[in-house]
Amino acid sequence: MSVATLNQFRFAAMESVETDLIPLAASTVLLGGIAAAFIGPEVGLAGRNLFSTEYLGSFLLLAVLFILGLTTIFFYKNTETTEEAGKDNGRSLSVIARQPVFLVAVASAAVGYAIMSFIMTATPVSMHVMDGHSLEDTKWVIQSHIVAMFLPSLISGYFIRKIGNIKMILIGILAYGICITIAYSGHGIGHYWWALLLLGVGWNFLFIGGTTLLPSSYVGKERFKVQALNDFIIFGTQAFSALSAGFIVHALGWETLLLISIPFLMIPIGTIIYRARRA
Repeated sequence: MSVATLNQFRFAAMESVETDLIPLAASTVLLGGIAAAFIGPEVGLAGRNLFSTEYLGSFLLLAVLFILGLTTIFFYKNTETTEEAGKDNGRSLSVIARQPVFLVAVASAAVGYAIMSFIMTATPVSMHVMDGHSLEDTKWVIQSHIVAMFLPSLISGYFIRKIGNIKMILIGILAYGICITIAYSGHGIGHYWWALLLLGVGWNFLFIGGTTLLPSSYVGKERFKVQALNDFIIFGTQAFSALSAGFIVHALGWETLLLISIPFLMIPIGTIIYRARRA
């Protein structure tokens, strides 16, 4: 709930700039994740044994970080927008959701987030619990993954302006394919590290590509309900994948979990083909 709510601020950033700067605004917001990549895992490790209940301190330190983040919200001022007068809220969601551009935007971001959460959540279980790698090595892999999720934001906005959203999304899907191939090929630290690195890059390209494409599916007065539907789908699928990851990797194994991910990559590809044929 927290992640889904806080991610709404990417739309506020996008609405505060001119249309051609939307990709840059969206990617800039995500740069905060670079700091999170270093702070988050260190907090988790530092708080692990602060109390007799293992990891209790980690969650308490995390709560402190959220309180610090909350203070920054008080400095936020709404962007003033000019909208058409009247009570009309624009087209219905059912009409908007049938647009090929909406389908591509939502499918790319939702599948990108779901697969990322699915594999990332299962990684510590597979790596530390099942394969016996140290907690420090596991932390390093996850830390590297989080850096890889957000560091591309330095260039992803520029890339979208140069090659477009669709090519950006396809590159993200390719990164996921290579990620799964590497992860499937072995259980060494290097296999996990390279796979999670590519998983982070793929997520960045798919999420930013889908997010910056979404405004093409609505006009100003429709934005709140479309953004809400978009994030409901994205974080609903993300929650389901994260909740199922631990059970699947434990019951079926790491390799099976990876294979399960592959068919879902066909969903954004299918929407891109559908959009091209409707153009």
